[in-house]
Amino acid sequence: MATGARPCTRPRPQQAGLRRAAGGAGRCRGLRAGGGAARRGPETAAGDLSCNKIQFIERRTFESLPFLQYVNLGCNLITELSFRTFQAWHGMQFLHKVILNRNPLTTVEDSYLYKLPALKYLDMGTTQAPLTTVENILMTTLELEKLILPSHMACCLCQFKNNIEVVCKTVKLHCDACIGNSTEDCFEEASVGNAEGALMKVLQARKKHTSTELTIEPEVDPRTKENYVFFWDCSLAEEKSK
Repeated sequence: MATGARPCTRPRPQQAGLRRAAGGAGRCRGLRAGGGAARRGPETAAGDLSCNKIQFIERRTFESLPFLQYVNLGCNLITELSFRTFQAWHGMQFLHKVILNRNPLTTVEDSYLYKLPALKYLDMGTTQAPLTTVENILMTTLELEKLILPSHMACCLCQFKNNIEVVCKTVKLHCDACIGNSTEDCFEEASVGNAEGALMKVLQARKKHTSTELTIEPEVDPRTKENYVFFWDCSLAEEKSK
């Protein structure tokens, strides 16, 4: 931080639309109510807010977007999703795809994210989300069809693929990308492998409440052709913002 710079503080919430809070020396960049970062009005169906160096998202940010179906918050600097981030008077009934990848995300405290009624696709690849976040998703996000996890965590789960899929037949692990990957530092191993542990209990509870098949897979290697354009665009955006 530059000498004499003001500390990074969160701006006050506003009430309508979306906008990215301006950033500068000693200041936060965040997503908050206002206008500018996404089209306003009921016609808004998608919001691409990737690669904007956003550090936080204020509560009820999506209040003015009742028809939002897709939001991309990837490639930012978000470390946490606080309580009520995805809360809105309309319940965000149409939001079915959320991308949070490539963020230093360590904390997800927002139960409203887990309870999004239409959520089918959630990408948390290249984050630092803990196993408890995965357990909360499995317990609460019952209509979810695809969950992308950091490679390390997904490959840890893949060590117990057979156990997990036996306990909950509607959860499928795609583990091809984990072949040859080292899992020596799988800190979650003791918890995942415990038949009486939290994860297995969550899986047992999930199978009683939903018949929706959920596929879990690791993030795609950015070096693959499939994701080359996305990562190139992200790097370019970062260069332009300097």
